[in-house]
Amino acid sequence: MEDPTSNPFEFGRELALADLVDREEELAELQRAGRECRKHFLIGPRRFGKSSLLAALEETAGKERGGPIVLRYNAERFSGPDRLARRLVADAAARLPGSVERIAGAIKRLFRSLRPELSYSPDTRSWSASIGVAAAQDALPALADALDGVERMAKDLDRPVAIVLDEFQHLVAGGAQAESQIRAAVQQHRHVAYIFAGSDTRLLTAMVGEAGRPFYRLGSRRFLGPIPRAAFAGFLGRGLAAVADVTDDGIAAILDLAEDVPYNVQLLAHACWEAAREASAAVTRAFVERVNRATAERQNPVYAQLWSSLTMAQQRTLLAIIYQGDEGLASTKVARAYGLPVTTIQRAREALMAKQVVREEASGSRLRLRLEDPLLGAWVRLFIPGPA
Repeated sequence: MEDPTSNPFEFGRELALADLVDREEELAELQRAGRECRKHFLIGPRRFGKSSLLAALEETAGKERGGPIVLRYNAERFSGPDRLARRLVADAAARLPGSVERIAGAIKRLFRSLRPELSYSPDTRSWSASIGVAAAQDALPALADALDGVERMAKDLDRPVAIVLDEFQHLVAGGAQAESQIRAAVQQHRHVAYIFAGSDTRLLTAMVGEAGRPFYRLGSRRFLGPIPRAAFAGFLGRGLAAVADVTDDGIAAILDLAEDVPYNVQLLAHACWEAAREASAAVTRAFVERVNRATAERQNPVYAQLWSSLTMAQQRTLLAIIYQGDEGLASTKVARAYGLPVTTIQRAREALMAKQVVREEASGSRLRLRLEDPLLGAWVRLFIPGPA
C-alpha cells in the first residue's frame, strides 16, 4: 500500500477552496450575493466551516474577471466599531488605483465625514488610517460613515464591493439601537454587498426572524448545517484508504462520535489516519473509538480547565446533558438524579449556552441541546464520574 506524504484531513485553520467538502450550494449563494450587491446572512455554529466558506468567496472573487472586491473581517478581532471603520478606510485605499497622492485625495473625498488621515509604507506597500472619532458613543456612527464611503468608492469604480462581516453579532451587542444604526446605513447601498455571518445562532436567528427587529427580512438567509453524510463518508473513505483498510462501520463511527460537526470530523479523521498508518490497523468502529478516547485524553489540560471554570450546578447540568440528553432535562426525575432543583438546571443550561459549552440545534420541529465540542463529552466520560 502506498504511503502518502501528508495527512489529507485538515482542522484548526481555514480550508482552501479545493479542500471544502460538499459546500457548492452555499458558496454559490455567497457568490451571487457578492455579484448582485445583495444582503445575505450566513448563520451556523462554530466548527461548521463558516470562515472557510467566506475565505472561498474571497478566493473565487479574486479570480473572477470583474468580480466583486471582497473586504473580509472578523468582528471579534476589533475592540470597537471605530477600529473596524479605520481598517475599512485603509483597505479601501489599498484597492484604489493611482499614485499615493491621488489615492490619499480620493480617500479624503470618499470618507470626508470621518476626517481620515492616511499613511503609506513603501516597504510593506500597505496603508494605515486614523479617523476623527473622539468618544465611544461616536464609534458606531463612524462605522456607518465608513460603510457609506465604501458605497461611494464602489460607485466610482463601477465595480461591486462585498463587505464580509464574520461574527457579526459582536457589532450589534448594543441591541436594537446598534442594529438600527447599521441597517439605516446598509439598506440604502446599491453597489455594496453585505455578508453577515455569525455563530451565535440563537441571537442571529431572532435578529433576522422576528418582526419588528431592524434586520427582519433585510436579506437572504442560510443556516449552515452538517455536511451530508454520504458526501463526508466518501471523502473520509478516500483519504483513509491510502493508509489502511476501511470499513463502512469505521467511517460511520467517525461521523457518530464527532456528531457530524465538520471540525471534529476532520480532527478525528486526522487522528485515525495517523494511528492507522503507524499501526497498520484497519479502520473499524472499535479502532475509531480507541482513537477518540486517546484524542480526548490528550486534551485533558484544556478540558480540565474548562470543567474547573464551571459552577457545581453547571457541572451537574452538563453531566445530565451528556448522559441523559436534553430529553426530560426539566423533569423532577432528572433533577433528583443530579441533586438540583429544576429551576437551577434551567439557569445552568442558559449559562452553559452563554459560555458556548452547549448550543441549540433544530431537530424537526423542536430544538435540542448539543455540545459545541463533541470531544468534550468523550473527555467527561473518561475523567468525570457519571451518575450513580
